[in-house]
Amino acid sequence: ALTVTNAGNWSTLNLDNSADTLARTVTMNVAGNLGSVAGLAPAVIRYRKQDLRALNIWGGSGNNTFNVLETALSTIPGGSPTTLSAGSGFDNINVVGTTGALIVDLQGDHNSVTIGGIAGQAGNLTRVRGDVTLRGPDGGNGNFVDIVDRANSGLYTYTMDAQRFYRARPNP
Repeated sequence: ALTVTNAGNWSTLNLDNSADTLARTVTMNVAGNLGSVAGLAPAVIRYRKQDLRALNIWGGSGNNTFNVLETALSTIPGGSPTTLSAGSGFDNINVVGTTGALIVDLQGDHNSVTIGGIAGQAGNLTRVRGDVTLRGPDGGNGNFVDIVDRANSGLYTYTMDAQRFYRARPNP
């Protein structure tokens, strides 16, 4: 494993796998003080979340799967964004949880994004606490977004407009 720290300062961590043509399954997570990215390189890449200014990940041209289990929220004012540029393949992005902001740049067509869980599972939006922003190419087609919350037993109101989707508890 590789662990990146920068005590007393904030660093931008760039993980560039854009030249890779192989399909990768990448898992991003945060546990305690450490964030991790597994499956992008032969070893797990870890970072101290309080030392993070931003995390930027570029995927290659293979048909990648990115499982975002959690994103870091650093101590830097405004938090630390995580930007995932999925690559030019037919990619699957599963957003299970966020604390810090997540930006997903789809880069190509025929991608699938599932927010709230893993594609094909019931899902639950409770762990998605940080903003999720989706970007795609102008004129792109064939990208799909599923927002899943079937495993949640709470009563919620769901609202979507041209700019955002959000979930709120109804007033009693």
